[in-house]
Amino acid sequence: MTRKRLPTEAAPTLKTLEDVDATLARIGELTRELEAIAADTEETIACARETAKIRAEMPATEKALLERALQDYGGAHRAEFAKVRTKELAHGSIGFRLSSKVVIRRIGDTLTALKDYGLKACIRITEAPDKEAMRNLDAATLASVGASLKTEDTFWYELKREDVEGTK
Repeated sequence: MTRKRLPTEAAPTLKTLEDVDATLARIGELTRELEAIAADTEETIACARETAKIRAEMPATEKALLERALQDYGGAHRAEFAKVRTKELAHGSIGFRLSSKVVIRRIGDTLTALKDYGLKACIRITEAPDKEAMRNLDAATLASVGASLKTEDTFWYELKREDVEGTK
């Protein structure tokens, strides 16, 4: 359940369980209203995305074709780029650049080989405390590793949505 941060202004005073029940009903109504607003917003965003996608389709296709034409030109005139790798033009530049990347066929085999050759610096290891497992440790052990278990008695509420939806 998500925590709700309550406003700092004065809240109405509830004196009876009937007041509390009426408050839960009102919270249910407000929740429905907020969900409707969020749904409307999501629908508006989805429509805007779809419109943008349709509008961008033709320019994106043309741009991809023009980029392919530049690439084809570069491939056909590769000899011109042997000495001067980049050609500066009025509206930009084109050229060839050397790039390299490591290609790994099988990750497991490569990891084993790196370990066998003592190349542990080439292995990425991510470490992070497991808070779920740490909950089972006693307080002394937690304190010895620089942690503690914080226990709070927090107030909560739960709406009976089907009852609240029927009251409108």
